[in-house]
Amino acid sequence: MSRWLVTQGLACLLPFSHNPPFPSLFSLSLHILVCLFSRTKDLELQLSDARLAQQTAMAEQAKAQAQTYEHSATSALKTEVELRKQLALYSGKFDTFQSAIESSNKAFKVGGGGGGVQRQARTLCFVNHPSSTAIPSAVSFFFY
Repeated sequence: MSRWLVTQGLACLLPFSHNPPFPSLFSLSLHILVCLFSRTKDLELQLSDARLAQQTAMAEQAKAQAQTYEHSATSALKTEVELRKQLALYSGKFDTFQSAIESSNKAFKVGGGGGGVQRQARTLCFVNHPSSTAIPSAVSFFFY
């Protein structure tokens, strides 16, 4: 009898299993219902506590994940700022290099017949040597 009471969750009736103090079957049934109700409420309380613990753990996990995401977003933002600074720096350097190439191309007239530097060299040769009409060999070596 006592083993059956424990398996049914009616351990509150164990003291009364051998010598029941109940005068009638109605009072025994009422006491069993109270025990069952108490046991049901205890189980509901345990279930609520387990759900609360589960929700708390999930909230902590979500909070940690949010902190991780915030840290990675901050890191990505810092990286983006640094990369934009480098892009601006290298863009300026490229523009300077591009303008130097363009001015060099204008001076040498790359791909368009006789170059401006060649004309300047010839002019200098003629100015330095007014009696000579030929281009000196050193100058002709570099430009012809």
